[in-house]
Amino acid sequence: MISFVLFQIGGAVVTVIALWLDPNVTFSVEILMNLDQYLDHVFISNSVGQIIFLGLGTWIIARLSINPHERPSFLRFKYRRDTIDLIGLTALFVVVVQPLIMLLSWINAQLPLPESYLQMETTQVEMIANYLSNDHLVLLTLFHIGIVPAICEEILYRGYVLRMLERSWGIWAAILVSGLIFGLYHLRVTQLLPLAALGVAFAYVTWKSGSLYPAIAGHFVNNGGAVLMASYFPEYAVEALGEPELPSISLLLPSILITGVLLYIIHHREKFQRNKSYV
Repeated sequence: MISFVLFQIGGAVVTVIALWLDPNVTFSVEILMNLDQYLDHVFISNSVGQIIFLGLGTWIIARLSINPHERPSFLRFKYRRDTIDLIGLTALFVVVVQPLIMLLSWINAQLPLPESYLQMETTQVEMIANYLSNDHLVLLTLFHIGIVPAICEEILYRGYVLRMLERSWGIWAAILVSGLIFGLYHLRVTQLLPLAALGVAFAYVTWKSGSLYPAIAGHFVNNGGAVLMASYFPEYAVEALGEPELPSISLLLPSILITGVLLYIIHHREKFQRNKSYV
């Protein structure tokens, strides 16, 4: 909670400083009211805030509360012989689960919300979608939207929050609650269900793999894939602004089947490894 608040405040401060220091910008209150014209500054400030307050901030909090020799293990910065396999399985999972995510988005859209809130969120999404569908440096955008959140948010939610909840409530409650907190963190009520579901999935994979790296990879594939789709297929960004639609059965059924198979493999990965060692 402290990291989140500091991130929000720090990000706003960094945005103001970035605009004030830019020689091409005449700083004024009006500029702060029209940040959609300065999204490059916003993305830079957001990345700086995540790196300082979510990533490094979580590491410092862990440093103060955990014995130094336990710190990498506590945050699950561990690499096992099957970590590469689990990274690949998690990345594939994120791709094939998208129709299910679309279904959850549709269900979420049926929840009654104030029109004023819906309008505010639509404006924010339109702002980002327009930026992605126009001229921008794709690699730089991938860094801001893909790499930085994938690392910093995973350190906080699947590294620190999951571990602390696990100590207090047990692993299954920790997986569910940390996923819900992850969904709430994004401050997008219209996407709470799909975001929380992804948070639960990443927490589960982190627990089963004993490593933060598969979740980081899956997070990057999810965010980076959205950036690439909106950048190279602008019509995708436009369609995403509309009302969520039910995915077709031809997409949903294979998604459910393959997702189930992948989760089964991830869950029983250790047994597969033992069987392989006997061959």
